[in-house]
Amino acid sequence: ANSLGLLYVKSGRYQEGMDYYHKALSIRRNLSDSRGEMITLANMGAAELGQKSPELAKQYFLQASELSQRLNDRRMQATLCNN
Repeated sequence: ANSLGLLYVKSGRYQEGMDYYHKALSIRRNLSDSRGEMITLANMGAAELGQKSPELAKQYFLQASELSQRLNDRRMQATLCNN
């Protein structure tokens, strides 16, 4: 579902993309897939930036940042600091 979200967002169909991201996020959380959850949250933040919704983007980025710190994923931490 995350890849479909990315596909729709990249093609300008943001709402459909966000619907898939939400599905992916739910699945990843049910699977306790913290790394996948972090990636999906970062993608959701980027999509919201594209929608000119900086406050929503910030919420998603902060959640992804918390997970990146917990997972000690320095690459994602750097990526999130860059957004």
